[in-house]
Amino acid sequence: MQDLIIPFTSYDQMLYNFNLCGDLVVFGLSIVENQDSITLEESIFEKVLDYMLERHPMLRANLDFDNENKISFRIKTAKEKLQFDKDLLWIGLSSKDHLENRLEEFTKLKFDYKSRLYRMIVFNFPEMGKQKYAISFWLPLFITDALNITTLTIEIVNILNSLLTKSVCREMTEKLNVIDNMFKITDKLGLIGEEQLKKIDEINNIKTSFFKFDSIFKKSQERGCKINFFNFDKNSSQNLIHLAKKNGMKFTAFLMTCLHYSIKELYKENNLENPVNVKFGLAANLRFRLKPIIDFSNIGYFSCLIPINTIYPKFGKYENIWEDSKYLDELIKENTDLNSGAFFNESHNFQAALELNKLFEKCENIEEFSKYLSEGSTWDVMLSNAGTYLCQHKKQDPSGPFEIKELYFTDTQNSFPAIDTAVLIHLITWNDQLMFMISNNKSAISTDHMQRLIFLFREFLLNLINR
Repeated sequence: MQDLIIPFTSYDQMLYNFNLCGDLVVFGLSIVENQDSITLEESIFEKVLDYMLERHPMLRANLDFDNENKISFRIKTAKEKLQFDKDLLWIGLSSKDHLENRLEEFTKLKFDYKSRLYRMIVFNFPEMGKQKYAISFWLPLFITDALNITTLTIEIVNILNSLLTKSVCREMTEKLNVIDNMFKITDKLGLIGEEQLKKIDEINNIKTSFFKFDSIFKKSQERGCKINFFNFDKNSSQNLIHLAKKNGMKFTAFLMTCLHYSIKELYKENNLENPVNVKFGLAANLRFRLKPIIDFSNIGYFSCLIPINTIYPKFGKYENIWEDSKYLDELIKENTDLNSGAFFNESHNFQAALELNKLFEKCENIEEFSKYLSEGSTWDVMLSNAGTYLCQHKKQDPSGPFEIKELYFTDTQNSFPAIDTAVLIHLITWNDQLMFMISNNKSAISTDHMQRLIFLFREFLLNLINR
């Protein structure tokens, strides 16, 4: 059988260019433990990765560049030998406290896309007398999304457990095919018509809404991506979810409102006026919005970044969190409707993608391109809430010795200057717990200020529970 060649779309090319700037590598992270004091060795993850390569054709892919530098995916029919200094890394830590910093280091590690599109990094560390493991799986955003990368993370643990128990799970026997990309599927379903294209133009012409962190929050010497992750216990998680439901709004709107109240407090502490006419980004996934649902296991990009434009004084007084949450809730409902052009504002704005790709070719270097994008950026905060969809559609095999206790995901943020969003907030509900991973570009908001914002955000949520 011959290798399968799939040309890049203009949007693939745009995401690839952003990736070269240091952004948009996605990773899922599962922290696993067992009750039997089983100690793992690197060799078992070689076998796990081997099964993943058999199952997922896109993990056997690399990028091909022709004489005109046009890019295609080359999907190989056969696996190649693993390179253990690149494909599978085994890292020992003295404690879990060092995990965030080590993850930050690996956000800077470049991929050789002419060879591979993936990386697995396994961290091991002692905690409370046991050896625990943090398994991270990394892919570029142009072939994955939040629901896919977290699903792959679960698959890795399922295969691991099956190898340990000498059993066979579905992921070891079922081979997947390459699926159509988001653009072919939306074309087949007729989701993009004249009304949607008009809406895209309308949204792009909105000039009133804007939010970039004040320059006071920057430190000239800081560069790179800061990683933070934390979770709430089951009781606190359920109380927060109940609060939103009781007050009649989706949890995403409630959460974004709480974040903006926390940003307002950070501004107040630094003697700055409240942010008004705030704009932010919302990542929404197409997989579960289509019929039939696109299997979360199939590698591909099905996430759309939606702009949410607020208008003062409808939002920005910061006087009543429930009224503000309801206002955001209505905006989010309107803009995440598939009949709204807002849903496809970025992904299907083909002219903008072509122009950015031409600009990338003209720029002398990455920093020049990043500077141009940074000057045109209109928001600094983006939220991605995977909710409970993963739990509904992908299960961890309960029979194995290792259990996923924590599950997270995020994108890298290393561009300088920051090309777009400064802060990415990723949330998933796992084991009935809210689990947050936040990445921020340190050139847009410093580590100290980001740590303070996270503290204010967590305290704000906990105070709502305890009122």
